[in-house]
Amino acid sequence: MTRIAYALVLVALLVGDASAASAQTDVAIAAREAFLAGRTASNEERWSDALRHFRQAFVLTGSPVARYNEGFVLRALGRFREARDIFDEVVSSPDLDEATRSTVRELRADVAAHIAQLTLEGLDAALISVRVDAEERTDDGTRPLILDVDPGARVLALRREDYEPFEWTGTLDDHQRLTLTVAMTPTPHSIFEEPWIWIGVGVVLLAGAAIAIWAYDDSLQLRPESSRVVRF
Repeated sequence: MTRIAYALVLVALLVGDASAASAQTDVAIAAREAFLAGRTASNEERWSDALRHFRQAFVLTGSPVARYNEGFVLRALGRFREARDIFDEVVSSPDLDEATRSTVRELRADVAAHIAQLTLEGLDAALISVRVDAEERTDDGTRPLILDVDPGARVLALRREDYEPFEWTGTLDDHQRLTLTVAMTPTPHSIFEEPWIWIGVGVVLLAGAAIAIWAYDDSLQLRPESSRVVRF
């Protein structure tokens, strides 16, 4: 089935859901309008608009079919990892009919075939901050750390306190597996940032002050007293 054919199937289901409602409440009407706006945007391949409308429909209804629409549009946008996660959520819903569940499984397999992987080797057990493009990822502590990413141009940025940042920029093909060796080096510090330096300086200053005081007292003891005339 083509992308448009998928869209027509899912929209037909959504319109059916809306018409089957026992009462056309304001929420049901708004949801149906969002469905129809999403269908129009999908047919015209205005995917960002379609995503916005279908997300609104899901917020209004909580329907797995509305959620399915989100996954369909994310697939069209090349956001395969997000689409896969949504399809995993939808396919497990008990409220989904078997025909739609079969379609979801088919789409899930399709998007999974596009997702690339980055394997990060060389990291120690310390958790780090991981960002792919503008998205913050979770470091779950597994080593090597494996990240699912969408194909295309990607920027990977790793951060760790007191360490130099690690960055990688590259382009990944569909389903590509790439291993990166990560070398994170400690941030060089000025010697004056080390606490032992200031402790040593303090000790030297205190010792110098003690010597100066001792020398001053010694000079007072050696200095002759001023002569005094005592009158009777």
